[in-house]
Amino acid sequence: MYYYIYKMTDPNTGEFYIGRRKSDIEPELDFKYRGSMSSWAKEETFNKDILIKEILIKGIETFEELCELESVMIGEVIKDPLNKNAHVPGKGFVCRGHSEETKRKLSEYFTGRPNPNYPKKLSDEARKNMSEACKGRIISDETKEKLSEAMKKRKLTDEHKKKIGESWKTRVVSDDTKKKLSEIAKSREPMSNETKDKISKSLKGKSLNLSESEKERRRSPKSEETKQKMRKPKSPEHIAKIAESKRRNKEERDRSKDI
Repeated sequence: MYYYIYKMTDPNTGEFYIGRRKSDIEPELDFKYRGSMSSWAKEETFNKDILIKEILIKGIETFEELCELESVMIGEVIKDPLNKNAHVPGKGFVCRGHSEETKRKLSEYFTGRPNPNYPKKLSDEARKNMSEACKGRIISDETKEKLSEAMKKRKLTDEHKKKIGESWKTRVVSDDTKKKLSEIAKSREPMSNETKDKISKSLKGKSLNLSESEKERRRSPKSEETKQKMRKPKSPEHIAKIAESKRRNKEERDRSKDI
């Protein structure tokens, strides 16, 4: 028995569907199977004959692993406008957004109506139960490797990259989150020389994937305001952090020499 994840793509529109398959023959020879795609098939423009079939992941050993991989793969692209999957297996249907007409009707319906959940708040027990439900899901190393290989083949369009960049520009990190991130960074063990060497080797020969606007910004001369900020003397707290970081790095180097 063979298990594999496939992708069906419309060459004219770029629309695609991801599904799983259990077959008695090898994935490459299973070309007659064209997928179910029941939700996509309801559209008038749908034409199964022109779809291009691609094998995303093969060599899957169990049906459970097949289902898990399908859920992860669809979950990564479910909100892509070109994706034609109706839902994420095991997680339910996902709303891709309402039309302007639907938004107007919903606005008229809810205007003046109080939120039924306000001012209710989730109890600590409810939050804990939700947290526990998300924990405990263990993905095997083999599954992680297969997901990694599949994601390496994924290519983002320029429009997708632009949207991701814009979303990060408007992201605001609260002071509480900054404090938590700082505490996590302080508790980490200093990076070993071996790890540093691996990172250095992996980055050699690679160019930064910068947009043209970012390249232009880096080439442009610094403003006087920026120069003044760079000349501004560091605070005692900042100096103490730098000294502590240097001390920890030195201790790590000394331990490496002893080994």
